[in-house]
Amino acid sequence: MAEYSFDRCKFLLSVAKAPHYPKEDFPIIVFAGRSNVGKSSLINHMFSKKNLAQTSSTPGKTALINYFLIGDNLYLVDLPGYGFARKSKREQNSWKDWISHFIEEKLDKIIFAVLVDSRHPPFPKDLELIAWLKAQGKKPLVVFTKTDKLKRTEKKKLKELPEQLEGCKTVLYSTKNYSGKKLLINAIKEILDHGIA
Repeated sequence: MAEYSFDRCKFLLSVAKAPHYPKEDFPIIVFAGRSNVGKSSLINHMFSKKNLAQTSSTPGKTALINYFLIGDNLYLVDLPGYGFARKSKREQNSWKDWISHFIEEKLDKIIFAVLVDSRHPPFPKDLELIAWLKAQGKKPLVVFTKTDKLKRTEKKKLKELPEQLEGCKTVLYSTKNYSGKKLLINAIKEILDHGIA
């Protein structure tokens, strides 16, 4: 069984098409979510590197598939955010095309983490993505971000998951108070140890 280290992570490349994907056949952790959900901030926090993933005050900046290498044998992929209103309808509609092609290409190697803003109920696009992944036979890991902004009673409500999230493992994460980092890494390691699904 392969061992995976989360002590090191580096940016590899940004790609748009399959011919440019890295050639090594490593497992892949995919981070996906709305454009303002905090994917880049979470990546930087997870690996204690301030500028590992580029953050921006303008949501929707990520427009390519960004590849990172964790340790020596595990990829992290940051997908373009979806649902950002300032993007054209055509650009928003193309998001599923991006993700569909990527998943079809790498389906058996992907652990899918869907990031959801904990301050709101999952948006229709979040639920649509989770339902679509389940239809592909994937079991998405749902990561609730920005939990430091919640009151204790609001955190309890996160346990009352909508029907669409049933069967999904969930992690509460905050980049401000350092909660959730070990839980997320352990959840990913557990999936790697028991086989990606």
